[in-house]
Amino acid sequence: MTDKGVAGAGLIKHVEAAFEGSACSIGHIFDETPVDSSNVVVNQVAAIFQEKNCDLLRAVGGGSCIDTAKGANIVVTRKRRPDEFRGAERLKKAMKPLLVVPTTAGTAPR
Repeated sequence: MTDKGVAGAGLIKHVEAAFEGSACSIGHIFDETPVDSSNVVVNQVAAIFQEKNCDLLRAVGGGSCIDTAKGANIVVTRKRRPDEFRGAERLKKAMKPLLVVPTTAGTAPR
């Protein structure tokens, strides 16, 4: 999953090229992550994940893409809404693999 800016910059082509010649395939590219994502988008991504019978999530982009992928992972794995898991150490069971390719430096403290 990504957003229109990352896709428009051609960065997804590098991800697609990494799959060439491998036994793995891309089930779906979701490039409609908004700047401020929501549970609606999380549920949309989770539904696509299940419909396409995917086995891992890959987020290419900034915080919104990454957070949306994490939320979709919760929905897919736990079959529950992400907001039901507020608080530290609430997710104790293993989730689906999530690969993240950050495209921004972010604003986290150093």
